[in-house]
Amino acid sequence: PTCTTMVYTAIYLDENTIESVETLSCSDADEASSVNSDLGYEIESINSVIGATEFTIDAATGEITSTSLDYETTSSYMLIVVISDGGSPMLSTSVFVPVVLNDVNEESPAFTTPSSDPGSQDLAESTAVGDVVYTVVAEQTIEVDETITYEITSISPSATIDTFVIEQLTGNIRLNDEVAWVDGSDTYTVVFTATDSGSAANSASASVTFTVIDENDNAPVFAQTLYTVTLPETPLAAGDVVATVSASDADSGTYGEFVFVISDGDTDNVFTIEYASGTTEEAELKVVTPSAIDYDSSTKYYSLTIDAIDQAVDQHDILTGQATITIELTATNDFQPVMYTTTNPSTIDIDENVAVGTSIGQMAAFDYDDGTDGDLKYQIYSGNSKSLFSIDSSTGDIFVAGAINYETDTSFSLTIRATDLSDTFADRLYVDAVITINVADLNDIDPFCVPALYTTTLPEDSLADTLVAEITCYDNDGSTQYQITDYTLTDASGLFYSDTDATNMIYLLSDNSLDYDTTPQEYEMTVEVTDDAHATVTATITVYLSGVNEFTPTWSPSSTSAFYAANTIEVIETTATGSIIETAEFTDDDLGTDGEFYYFLDDLSGESRFIIDYFNGEILLAQELDYDDGTQVFELQIKAVDKTSPYLTGSTTVTVSVTDDNDNAPICDP
Repeated sequence: PTCTTMVYTAIYLDENTIESVETLSCSDADEASSVNSDLGYEIESINSVIGATEFTIDAATGEITSTSLDYETTSSYMLIVVISDGGSPMLSTSVFVPVVLNDVNEESPAFTTPSSDPGSQDLAESTAVGDVVYTVVAEQTIEVDETITYEITSISPSATIDTFVIEQLTGNIRLNDEVAWVDGSDTYTVVFTATDSGSAANSASASVTFTVIDENDNAPVFAQTLYTVTLPETPLAAGDVVATVSASDADSGTYGEFVFVISDGDTDNVFTIEYASGTTEEAELKVVTPSAIDYDSSTKYYSLTIDAIDQAVDQHDILTGQATITIELTATNDFQPVMYTTTNPSTIDIDENVAVGTSIGQMAAFDYDDGTDGDLKYQIYSGNSKSLFSIDSSTGDIFVAGAINYETDTSFSLTIRATDLSDTFADRLYVDAVITINVADLNDIDPFCVPALYTTTLPEDSLADTLVAEITCYDNDGSTQYQITDYTLTDASGLFYSDTDATNMIYLLSDNSLDYDTTPQEYEMTVEVTDDAHATVTATITVYLSGVNEFTPTWSPSSTSAFYAANTIEVIETTATGSIIETAEFTDDDLGTDGEFYYFLDDLSGESRFIIDYFNGEILLAQELDYDDGTQVFELQIKAVDKTSPYLTGSTTVTVSVTDDNDNAPICDP
């Protein structure tokens, strides 16, 4: 026999199917009507197993039919088919028929976990996001080589769809969002599917219900972790609220209840903390020992640790929240500065003329306040109107700032003020102290006389003990010890004296010792003025004599005068009016104006024919003379009167004789 092919192309067949696989096509060249061409078919072996039954063949037609085959048991077969004729001897041939099974997804996954549907699982509310909370397991007993993947199809309540996630290959369900226990009613039902990787994928669904278990998983939390308080040191009273804190606990029930305590920082038991009225989530930090809060002598800064401790029954489950309250005390200017009474001087003695810049003393004060409230600034508050003193504002050292003169001021009363430097100007406190500065006089001023050059005029007829001069001298030193004590007269003429060395009076020594007309008219003397410290000054006194009108003018015609011989003068009758007939001559032994005089003339004949020049004594003819018809002899009284008091007068009488002149021509009678 012969067949169309000795080795068939592989035939693909789905598992678990009973069907015709192939009909072999063979022939025999023997005569068709003879038995020699009758062909018979027989499966010799399947996968080298003789008698295997996975396939059958129709012996007459050569049709191969499969039985129920399982890919998972055998995935491919090799059939050896023998074709024999009916002749004798029987002739045969063999062909090879390969069959490959197609794997068919014949099994759905089966859940081993959960073992029942729905499964159940407790879930601690403290479970961290990302933790595996359940593992879904599905298996296949047949399709063992297939991959199973997992997927969440729903979560109830529906609002929590993102609370859980499942890993596709491992089936691990992880928490994707925080869960919390509320009143014991929090459950989540997660529905999931397991799908195999077959070409026609099979899947199965199951679910697990998670029940949230309450835990003390939330510590109390303060609204702020740090509270900062600025607290004035005074005035404070017990019970005063310093700060208010608040906290909350997300747990429910007793796990969500807590108490407040001060756990650290209050070693002196200055504070306490209590629930605020009407609430369990706020507490007030109060003062219990106000006397312990003193910026100046105790702690200036507190850092209190406040614990909020929940009320878990099991001590190991107790959770605590913490916050810090920092309290910075601010100073209150509660102490007034105080002057040192034992070291501060009440009086200071200084010499006048002490150098500017000299430190003469110090005023010191103290202040129990701390910081700027205890820092002091010094000033001369009053008594320094002339700005003669200054004070170092930091140290209280007092300095001379101007010229100190005992003669102007013998003492000063200064009010020294020490003021603290509180930052708030209106809160500044001060203390005053009065200090007396006594100035000691120095002999720093020499005596002086006003004027230093003294002039006086003394009449020449002054008598003994006449006051010649009173010297006006001063010593401006303020104290009596430096006043003028001595006046020493030096007089070369010997005409003057001072009665004692302590007087400034100078007198004429004796009567008739002065003569303006015959002795010096000017005398100079000195007076040395000395104070008690032997400082001296010299005054010069010039005495000018003044003349006294003591001499009467005396008629004394010179030898050339017509009056020289007998006080008689002749005048020709034709002398012109206005002509000078002679000059009267008088002398006066007084000097100066006392020796000067005016001239007067009286015509004793009563005719007033002559006049005299008032100043120079020239006698003038005032009216014509006539020897022939008039008076021929005139008696004239001439006077010389001093120009000064007592206006002494000298006089004389002179005779004027008129002489004839041929002044008339002859006259003839008719």
